[in-house]
Amino acid sequence: MLGIGGYFLRAADPAAVSAWYRDCLGLDADENGVWRQGAGVTVFAAFESQTDYFGSRAQQTMLNFRVRDLDAMLAQLRAKGAAVAEETQDMDGIGRFGWVTDPEGNRVELWQPACPSLHAGGEVLVAGWVLPRTRSNADDLLLDPPRYGRTHRESDASPSERGRGT
Repeated sequence: MLGIGGYFLRAADPAAVSAWYRDCLGLDADENGVWRQGAGVTVFAAFESQTDYFGSRAQQTMLNFRVRDLDAMLAQLRAKGAAVAEETQDMDGIGRFGWVTDPEGNRVELWQPACPSLHAGGEVLVAGWVLPRTRSNADDLLLDPPRYGRTHRESDASPSERGRGT
């Protein structure tokens, strides 16, 4: 597998919801829905079926967008009249999170990563594992996690320890 190739959602008015993602979030997809996103990590995580994290229990998945400046994005969304959650969440070493609900009622997460390397290049922190960005490590992480040094924050490991099983 190479990565996620698309995200598809049902909508009562597909044109309107597509316009909302374009106008409110800046998702500039072409007429075929193709969007060339910036380089960076993608987190794939399963949650307990009873979680309230997605908002409505009817919502089975939640889309998460990486953003450069969470405060600016939330202000932009509020200015456009979007339903923005009042609370934000800070996770030490991971970043800041905020939420907006799209016109179809889907809660969308916005994530400002704690360090620029989570946006692109450098080392990445995925589920507490520091991985060097020299090649695709996803298969190695899933098949053999002990190969990589476990840490909750990149700053917990010295540069020489990051990415090694030390």
